[in-house]
Amino acid sequence: AWFRVGRFHQRTGSTQNMVAGDSFLRRSWKHGLVRIGVLSIFCLMSPSLFADGVVDDDFGGDGYGEEALLASLEAANIILAFIATALFFGIARRLGQSREGVAAGYFATGIALLGMTRVFYILADRGVIYVHDDTLEFWWHMIFFMAMAMCIFGGKVLSNIGDERSRLSSLRSLKQWCVISVLVTVAAFLTAEPMDKSFVAVFDGTIWDTFGVQHFVALVVGALALLHISVSADNHESRSGTGIMAQLKLPLMITYGLFALDHFWELLTESWEIFVLSETTIERVEQIIVLPAFLAVVYAGWKLRAGRSKVQQAAGAVVRS
Repeated sequence: AWFRVGRFHQRTGSTQNMVAGDSFLRRSWKHGLVRIGVLSIFCLMSPSLFADGVVDDDFGGDGYGEEALLASLEAANIILAFIATALFFGIARRLGQSREGVAAGYFATGIALLGMTRVFYILADRGVIYVHDDTLEFWWHMIFFMAMAMCIFGGKVLSNIGDERSRLSSLRSLKQWCVISVLVTVAAFLTAEPMDKSFVAVFDGTIWDTFGVQHFVALVVGALALLHISVSADNHESRSGTGIMAQLKLPLMITYGLFALDHFWELLTESWEIFVLSETTIERVEQIIVLPAFLAVVYAGWKLRAGRSKVQQAAGAVVRS
């Protein structure tokens, strides 16, 4: 009934939406995102459907793998990250070696890395990569830091429109950072399990572990990325008339703001234990935070893609006239 109502509104409102310039594909995409969000919230309210009936909140240093996380929602996050990466990568290819194209490439790389953090997390949760929770937290945060760096680089490229000396704005620099990102990610996946015991022996009980330095740094980096996007958007708009950052500003700020909030939540619950909750409850709240972050970045990519298409269509109409 829900999908029938959606199709009914699409048919009855088609004339008005066509007048407003809102295509059927774009409306369907928006409805699809809303449905994913609502369905995910429903899944959060019904964890027993996806938790495999196993809850183990006592890690005891014997490995992560509590198998109580909502794997279906993690899969949804990974799919959304893949969609957003594809959108930004397509935009980067379309814009070529221009500054906007290079910036889109940085954003695509950063989004892909955010998706890989969830892949790493779910593989550890399912026991494919069998590591202690300390090892898991360290490595997925390393990938997260690389993702935030790519975001900052993308914003910096767009904000320095008039600076021809910026090395980050070259396609060669983008490729180099992509290679570095791949190497860091591969290192995390391949070395986490073989080096698990050695890492825990050195890491466990240190201030990095007890204070939650990785969560604190991730919170600061996420907040800095949010502020950088805001400043970059203002600088870009003052130097360029393309309006790309105007389209990306709000959804990207929402994305990085939510990721910063996610790490703040981990800091309060997992490290400082201000709120003493079960691991399943902590992860469930994290899902509520992370899923909208990926929805926002997908919307950012789609919005930019649709905006560029309109600009190209308008340019083609002027040439034909």
